[in-house]
Amino acid sequence: MLQARTMGNIGLLSVFGVVTLVVPIVLAVGQILSIAGTEDYPRGDTRMFGTDPLLAIVGLLSIIFAFAGHIIFFELIDEFRHQSDFPKALFASQTAILLVLLILPSIVYAAAGDAPWLKSPLTLSLAPGALRD
Repeated sequence: MLQARTMGNIGLLSVFGVVTLVVPIVLAVGQILSIAGTEDYPRGDTRMFGTDPLLAIVGLLSIIFAFAGHIIFFELIDEFRHQSDFPKALFASQTAILLVLLILPSIVYAAAGDAPWLKSPLTLSLAPGALRD
């Protein structure tokens, strides 16, 4: 049984986690980009806030909620060989997360807008087939 008690094991577990998240996300975004704008999946309005600013607030709060995992960082700092590197690691991880959470949805929104068929989470919007079933 794999126990993540050392930074080495946490690193391996993190790489596995990133790969198992990135591959499905890239496949899902690729399919959304390929079906958006077709007859069955028309594009919606692509104005920044659409007609309801409340939806923009909900979207912003979703991003803030996604950053709630930072609470475990203080437990990890004890495992660092050089604890002075912690701010660099924190900055790098938060920057990477922020970029992913801004770039991917922006690409999908630019392609599909606020189309009625586009749902959250993104996987609910996939066309029937191998990726969805």
